[in-house]
Amino acid sequence: IYIGAQSTGSDMYLIKINSTGHSDWNKSLNPTHDITRAAAVDSNSNVYFVGVNVSANDNWFISKWNSTGYSLWNRSYNPSTTDISYAMAVDLRNNIYVVGEQNNDWRIMKINATGKSLYNRTVVSTGTDEAYAVKVDRFGDIYVAGVDSATIFIMKMNSTLGSIWNKTYSNFAGAEQINGIEISKDDSIILVGVNGTLQDWLAMKVSFAGASIWNRT
Repeated sequence: IYIGAQSTGSDMYLIKINSTGHSDWNKSLNPTHDITRAAAVDSNSNVYFVGVNVSANDNWFISKWNSTGYSLWNRSYNPSTTDISYAMAVDLRNNIYVVGEQNNDWRIMKINATGKSLYNRTVVSTGTDEAYAVKVDRFGDIYVAGVDSATIFIMKMNSTLGSIWNKTYSNFAGAEQINGIEISKDDSIILVGVNGTLQDWLAMKVSFAGASIWNRT
């Protein structure tokens, strides 16, 4: 288990916990006002942490470490101001996908294992969009889930970030946040999140093609 956290003094902590619950290593860094948002592990057991550097115009940052706690590289990405990263995923070729918000539109970046930016896409709409979750399926397609003006959306994309389909779901009154996305064995998609109007949790399942199968609150 890998955890990224902050102390009250704005230090960033990177922690590896083994299967018995004990810490294998614990790294304390002191980048000013860095906020860790997510972690992911690649096929070589390297771990990536993604977050935001608040003091540097909300730059997205990615930090790569090996399994023994040795820092491999750190990168910062800032195409504009007011960027917030929320989630990341790693594909079978160890490419990294990061999603978040950029000036009230949602954004996705694809980065290779050396930290080089390969593709960068911002999806613009008339409302406030936030991409909260991302997952890569066994075919290499990417699913991005979030909220568009209180309506849940899922976009399925190919490996170059081209849109395959884009669906919205109005099953929930005032959806507030998507906290996770998973791909099941039958290639359907499971979402979990928060219903802002009811202040309750939500869950929904959609098909491989994006059709709603069921939803629960």
